[in-house]
Amino acid sequence: MQNSMVWMARFFDVCENQLRLKNYNREDLWRVFDQIDENHDGMIDALEMKRMLKNGVNKLLKMTSKKNFLPRVESMQEKNTRLVALVAHNHMKAPLLHFVTKHIDFFKTVNIVTTGSTGSVLEKNLGLKIKHKVASGPLGGDQEIGSLVTNDEVAAAFFFIDPLSAHPHDADIKALVRIMDVHNIACATNPITGSALIAAFQSNIGNFRNCLFPHHSRDESEVVLTYKMNQQAVIQETK
Repeated sequence: MQNSMVWMARFFDVCENQLRLKNYNREDLWRVFDQIDENHDGMIDALEMKRMLKNGVNKLLKMTSKKNFLPRVESMQEKNTRLVALVAHNHMKAPLLHFVTKHIDFFKTVNIVTTGSTGSVLEKNLGLKIKHKVASGPLGGDQEIGSLVTNDEVAAAFFFIDPLSAHPHDADIKALVRIMDVHNIACATNPITGSALIAAFQSNIGNFRNCLFPHHSRDESEVVLTYKMNQQAVIQETK
């Protein structure tokens, strides 16, 4: 508990290891957490807990009955998407964890690639399945993800950058952001742009969701198309 708030990993730990609720699996506990977390920010504050206790245990158990919930997306839909990258600097790992918690239903439907440390945080706290885990960012992980972008294996990225700290691999950070721009990949660098990107996928305005799927051709930017045309001219003229 921190500042009178409980986040999901701590909630699971209390239920499983202290209260020993052996008859409840993670799916059941997720439903309980989701009901208590009224504003769906990935944290339970004191007021939310107080209201839950006031409602009573019997009502809570009734609310968590499976008939009151739609099946979770992961069990209903096979993942067949390009990779979605999740990367965060050390001071941004907690914000990314809270962000993924808030949008867990989306992230459980896509294949995920992460850098080493970020992926370990998500696996440990959320049990999120990581399709591909590369090296830690300063050890070359950013460059590995950049290579995947170049090979058209990445559909979008949530790269939460710490703007207030110096980074020993600053060149790699800039290179990764640059290669996203080169290949016209949607890249959110903070929680608010991340929420906008999630909304775009979920609303599917302009068939935006199609870029998640391997059969969809990547839309190249005008500047890249112009560059390729110029390069063809260079090749033809060079003798």
